[in-house]
Amino acid sequence: MSLFGPGPWPLESAWQRRRFSVKPGITCLRQINGCHDIDLARWTELDLQHSDTWSLSLDSDVLLKTVPAALKGALIQAVWLLASTNQLAKRFGG
Repeated sequence: MSLFGPGPWPLESAWQRRRFSVKPGITCLRQINGCHDIDLARWTELDLQHSDTWSLSLDSDVLLKTVPAALKGALIQAVWLLASTNQLAKRFGG
């Protein structure tokens, strides 16, 4: 495993298998492009784009954008959890 590269996903076709011609990584273009809103086809496109256009500057850009993207995702989850908790408390008289 490397720091950058495609994440794990089922290998269903030749073009999906192609994305694993590089080592899987901890972060990728999907991570910084709204990972929860991306379907398998777009995820694979981003992975292929990364492997086809790899450069140290691309990896540096991904790394710099990963931290804010992760924090944004954590903030969205925290807000959702807080809203859900408040709705449950209101519903059950808490």
